[in-house]
Amino acid sequence: MPKSWTEYLEDHNNDATAAGEAAVRDVASRERENGAARTFRRTFEPVLQELDIPQSREGATMLMERLDAANDTSNRVPQGGLALTAEQRATWEQVQPLLRDGEQTLTPAQIRERLDQGAQATQREQLRTITDASGARLSVLQDRLRGTNLRVELRDRTENGQPVKDAQGNVIRDARVIETVSGQDTDRGVLREYAQANWGDYVTSLFPTTTQTQGGTVVTPQAGATGAGASPAASLIEQRIAARQNAGTTPTPGGSA
Repeated sequence: MPKSWTEYLEDHNNDATAAGEAAVRDVASRERENGAARTFRRTFEPVLQELDIPQSREGATMLMERLDAANDTSNRVPQGGLALTAEQRATWEQVQPLLRDGEQTLTPAQIRERLDQGAQATQREQLRTITDASGARLSVLQDRLRGTNLRVELRDRTENGQPVKDAQGNVIRDARVIETVSGQDTDRGVLREYAQANWGDYVTSLFPTTTQTQGGTVVTPQAGATGAGASPAASLIEQRIAARQNAGTTPTPGGSA
């Protein structure tokens, strides 16, 4: 606030010359300040209006906060870079060791190839487990499933919502065909029944006649057995050989029974 002439005299022991010089210096200083303020106003008033910042002490504080935020480089991403959230960064750091094979950094193509190989190996192992349980031939089943939206899973057999068990108390599992459409899975039934209804020409090759299933377990008839799938001619020959061996003689090729 400007001083009065009396205040200038009091400040300078009633020395009028010294008081006058001080007053002139203060006036010149205020003129410089007012000139700077007018220049600042002309320059920055449009900017403050554009940023909707009031021309007040609070507005000055707001402007400084925005300037500090603009100068903060901690979250700045280089041009052409990719900004990650804290969660994405943590995931990326966990994945990094998986992208290396010794000293070699795997390319995206190599990673995709290894993932595909792993998925195929897993699928083969799952199918092998299924074919072992169902009696289906692996190569034929793979051919039937290739290029379709079908897969085969082992699922517990149930009745009235309860698992069905065999005589030993083991839960019986069936190989069932599952169809996926628009992300929804539909159970199309037991593999053997589905094959008979939809893959009629392939049933005999998919399920070899030398095997059958009992209680969900594959059974292969033993030599000389007369059960389903056994060759009548082979059974007759084996029976005649066994009879001759019991009698102490051995049949000769082409000889009579």
